[in-house]
Amino acid sequence: MQELLRKELTEKLYQIVGPEHVLADLSHLEELSWDALSEGRIHPLKRPAITLPLCIVLPVSTAEVREIVLLANQEKLPIIPYGGGSGLMGGALSVRPGIVLDLRRMNKILKVDREARSIEIQAGTVLESVEKRLNEEGFILGHDPWTLPVATVGGAISTDSVGYRGGLYGSMGEQVLGLEGVLPNGEILRTRPVPKSSAGMRRGLFWNHYGSHGQNLSPA
Repeated sequence: MQELLRKELTEKLYQIVGPEHVLADLSHLEELSWDALSEGRIHPLKRPAITLPLCIVLPVSTAEVREIVLLANQEKLPIIPYGGGSGLMGGALSVRPGIVLDLRRMNKILKVDREARSIEIQAGTVLESVEKRLNEEGFILGHDPWTLPVATVGGAISTDSVGYRGGLYGSMGEQVLGLEGVLPNGEILRTRPVPKSSAGMRRGLFWNHYGSHGQNLSPA
């Protein structure tokens, strides 16, 4: 039954991202069913059960993510967002078989604004790449965890990660000016920078939520 569901699901995902960007072989499913959480962190004597996802899909745009979310709703399947896999809290583990949304193809640095001292990036961009690009402009990223060469921007925001520079610049979420994301119902949400004293859409909706409120895709 599950194999039939997997076959039908992958065929539908082919129509969204193309066959080359949908993975359903055992080696890839096992690789992305787990993050950097060690077995003993949950319980020293009990290995946690690992639930394999039905498939892995690698979108390249917000529009593709929206179509994937709508399909998951239609099929009543969970979505598990996956960035660099460096999390230590088991956030990438599946509770039941679903779709792993691997965001590592969404790795473009879209814009660097020297005057505004801001950068617009896709969620799958590795933090180290952001740091290097900012260094070229004479700036630094105010977030430098030990996972800098592996962790992605989207993962750092969704966990509200704190790096070694956190005492001066705050957490990753506190450095975000605006976000583009996809809500669980498929709606695309775009927030804009507003002063802290102003009312308006809370960009904090996508901080420290581990993907439960939607997928943050293009933070600035």
